[in-house]
Amino acid sequence: MLILCSILFWRESPVVVVSLSMMCGGDGIADIMGRRFGIHKIPYNKHKSWVGSISMFIVGFLISIGYVQMFFSFSDLCWFY
Repeated sequence: MLILCSILFWRESPVVVVSLSMMCGGDGIADIMGRRFGIHKIPYNKHKSWVGSISMFIVGFLISIGYVQMFFSFSDLCWFY
């Protein structure tokens, strides 16, 4: 699905840019941080840690903001629909 989104919709839809950023950047850092510092596990999934999940959200969000700013202008995006 990521390859299909990359081929068909790259730079056309901010939703695709954000989803690819979360999967590529966020998921990569979650694995690294979770294995290194993930002592406290999430109660409903013992294979995942709080540190990995939080780092995925933060790093994925920052990468998403960077790519959306690079490919789109924030003033061009309509945030209300």
